Amino acid sequence: MTYIPLHEHRLDTLSKYSPYVDRVYMHIVRVSIESGLCTDSVPNMAKRLNISIGSVKNALSTLINEGMITRESQKGTTSIYRLVEECLIRQCTERSIQVFIPFMRVMNTSDAIILSYMIHYYAKKGLVLRDGLLWIPKGYADWKDDTGLNEFTARNSIKRLKANGFIDTRIYQFVGTPTLHTRPVLDQVQKFFYEDHWTQATNKAQ
Repeated sequence: MTYIPLHEHRLDTLSKYSPYVDRVYMHIVRVSIESGLCTDSVPNMAKRLNISIGSVKNALSTLINEGMITRESQKGTTSIYRLVEECLIRQCTERSIQVFIPFMRVMNTSDAIILSYMIHYYAKKGLVLRDGLLWIPKGYADWKDDTGLNEFTARNSIKRLKANGFIDTRIYQFVGTPTLHTRPVLDQVQKFFYEDHWTQATNKAQ
C-alpha cells in the first residue's frame, strides 16, 4: 500500500473553497491509496461523487493551481492525476533518500524531505567546520540536484525550517565562493518530534 500523508496545512488550504474541492481531492487520495494513481475520468468522478461535471472540472483546476495534484494527459485515454506528495516521495525513492515519517505527519512534504536529507547528510559526509560548528556547504541549486525539488521549493523549505528553529543557515566562503551553509539543529528537532509532539499527541488521545 502506498503511504500518502494528509497534512493539516493541505486541509486548511481546501477549507477556503467549495466543499466539492475537498470531495474531489479526497476521492483522488482514496483511489491513489487503492491503485497507486488515479485515472478516473471527469464524468466518472462526477458520477461517483454525485456532483456535476462542471464542479469536478472546477475542483480539479483549483487543486492543480494550488499545487496539490498534477495532471498528466494521455493520448486516447483518461488523464492521470497524481498527488504532489506522491510525486515527491517517488523522487526520493529514486534518489534513495530516506524520509522520516514523523516529519511528514506534521510538516510540508518538501520540508520533511529537506530536513530528512540534511540529517542523513550531517551524519556521514561532506561537512566543513566554521566558527566551531559543522555545516553542510550546499547552495539552493545543490539541494535541487540532490533532492529533486525545484530551486524555488527548496529555498522556501529552508526558509520555513529555519523560521521554525529546525535548522540554522549562514553564508560562508566555500571553494572561493559565498555559499549557503546549513546545519540541522538536532536538539530542537529531537525536542519537538520526540518530546513536545509526543506529549501533544498523548494529551489529544486523552
